[in-house]
Amino acid sequence: NGCKAEARCRFCHLEHSSGKVRVRPCKGKRDRLRRYIERLKREVDASLAAGGSAAGIVAHLASQELPLMITESAALKQVVFVQVQAYAEKAYGCRLGKSAS
Repeated sequence: NGCKAEARCRFCHLEHSSGKVRVRPCKGKRDRLRRYIERLKREVDASLAAGGSAAGIVAHLASQELPLMITESAALKQVVFVQVQAYAEKAYGCRLGKSAS
């Protein structure tokens, strides 16, 4: 954990970090990400209900303008694609293929 005084500390022996590192996004960002993924799942539903193919869905997802918080993080891009792909596989038995990111 470390010293709460950080670099201002003049007497402790604890290691000081160079800044606070968040392991996960704040609750607001997690909620926005969750809502965005739900929207993509609804788009998958609509596309497949209209007779779309898995390849068409991948092309559609690749053409989407992603929210800034996702475009800034390769890890979040991966999370989004994996969750939407898992949904399509479970709900429709179709594999979406690789992300076109």
